[in-house]
Amino acid sequence: MKIMMKNLSLVVMSLMAILVTVFLFRMEVKINSMKVMRVQLMSLRISGRLFRAVEGRNPESMAELLEGEYSFPGEERRRFFVDRLFVEDGVVLDPFANPYGYDETTGIIYSSSSCCENW
Repeated sequence: MKIMMKNLSLVVMSLMAILVTVFLFRMEVKINSMKVMRVQLMSLRISGRLFRAVEGRNPESMAELLEGEYSFPGEERRRFFVDRLFVEDGVVLDPFANPYGYDETTGIIYSSSSCCENW
């Protein structure tokens, strides 16, 4: 009976260790995705401010910000306001596969993910 209880406790401890490992891995993935989203939000917001500085107004939509181009005085090269973001069908997606939101009146770009709505 003692041997059986000892084996059972080893099985329970092993299962708990596996569950904790899986939980920690999932948390690490979520934290890393949140870090990526913070950088993407900063990039999008800086792009919005650049658009406002160049055009003198807020973009009418996220699509206008994504498609907009500018150049520096005396330079022929055209540059995009937004570069290197994951865009699917004209929508910028965050690392959680939710679209970023845009308020046309204020020019504020925000996350629609439940974990980071108030960023």
